[in-house]
Amino acid sequence: MSRHSEDPSDLLSSDDSNLHDFFPSSPSSHRFTSPPPAECRDGSIGHRMVSEQPTLPLELIEYTIELFYRRYRSFRALRALSEANSQLRLMTLRRYMTSLDIRSEKQLTSLLYLHISMLSRSNIEWERVGFQTLTVQCATLAKAPWRPNLLSSLLSLHVSFAEEARSTQKIRLQQIFDIPLTNSPMTHLTSLTLTGLWRIDVFLLSIVARAFPGLLSLHLSCTEHLDLSCCWTCFEESSSAVIHSPVPNHFSTVASLTSAFAKELKPLTKLIDLHLGIFLSNEDMLENHIDHYNSPRAYSHALRTSFARNRNPTHTGTVLSQSESPHLAHLEHVSYAQDERDPESSETVASTTLDEVLPFPHGPEMCPICAIMVSAPEVRTHELEASLALAQKLKSVRTVSWSSFFAWKIPAEDQRRIGDWQRVTKTYVLRSGGRVRVRRRPWN
Repeated sequence: MSRHSEDPSDLLSSDDSNLHDFFPSSPSSHRFTSPPPAECRDGSIGHRMVSEQPTLPLELIEYTIELFYRRYRSFRALRALSEANSQLRLMTLRRYMTSLDIRSEKQLTSLLYLHISMLSRSNIEWERVGFQTLTVQCATLAKAPWRPNLLSSLLSLHVSFAEEARSTQKIRLQQIFDIPLTNSPMTHLTSLTLTGLWRIDVFLLSIVARAFPGLLSLHLSCTEHLDLSCCWTCFEESSSAVIHSPVPNHFSTVASLTSAFAKELKPLTKLIDLHLGIFLSNEDMLENHIDHYNSPRAYSHALRTSFARNRNPTHTGTVLSQSESPHLAHLEHVSYAQDERDPESSETVASTTLDEVLPFPHGPEMCPICAIMVSAPEVRTHELEASLALAQKLKSVRTVSWSSFFAWKIPAEDQRRIGDWQRVTKTYVLRSGGRVRVRRRPWN
């Protein structure tokens, strides 16, 4: 089979474990493969005129490397370019190390050796080559010689806890963040993403705030552990393993949750985008929903004749506002209004009937009984109230997003497909005239 038809998946990280073998630590041992200088008529060594050796613009070469890297992301495919000459080596490594997806402990160790080798060079151009975006499994960071103090160029870090056990999350957080970054936090890191978490609590937030005080974007998610791909039994088991809805068993109310979280996130004075991948609906909503599929008509009859008529009215709205001053906010009630252009206002669950064939299994947003038991507008309002409370205490925040069963907006094509990306509701913050407002679409 020809080289150009090779499957890119076969080239991923299979050979990256020995990268340091190709990059000696001493710049003097590098072999320059450029053409030798020409010999002049008088026997002296001179250089040909630039006009006799036309060269391609560096921008075009870098663009060619970029196109090639999009097709083949393994270093094996880029190795020939890196060995051509020192200039191509620099451009190739700069692109290769910009965004890395680490698959193993051995691969990470090799890349760290390579990075240390480049840091030892005296050429300032080599110092600009380094990790910028790093995606890695939690266990890999815990087992490899993780030395965050050497990654001065790292701007974005994505750590997946999906393969970790629920009982080891706290230990892993201490191993990779708390202990190595206690005395020298990574102030240059601007984006942190932790997916596959088993719980989001004050311990996690306190470690993140201490280790990465310069964050502009923080994405934490755990609701992707809910398994809707198999059967009701798997769905029930997965829901009992992860703390997807911390209210009311871990926090009595949404207000107490936001107050505790805001206190731990206070050191993040530059934070702009915050995502907390937990549900703000009550935990028993999902537990009751799992019971509904056994006898849905019996549930429906009882609820329609008793529960539905006795619901206590609550405040609902799609635009919430309050004074930005914490002192005045305690004295002032939240203002509720309606946004006629709310992109997530379509209550599709109301059209679902018991005679329809529903996916098996499915979430509360598609359950006709949950449509009676649970007020979706009320849950949606709780999400806005939580966003407003965080925005009052975290003055730099511009967007706050949560996991939600009732997020009916179709995800944008350019949305990052990480974590529980299909069940995300995003709120936008506006600060004006001494007040802070939140809604589900941009203000400009």
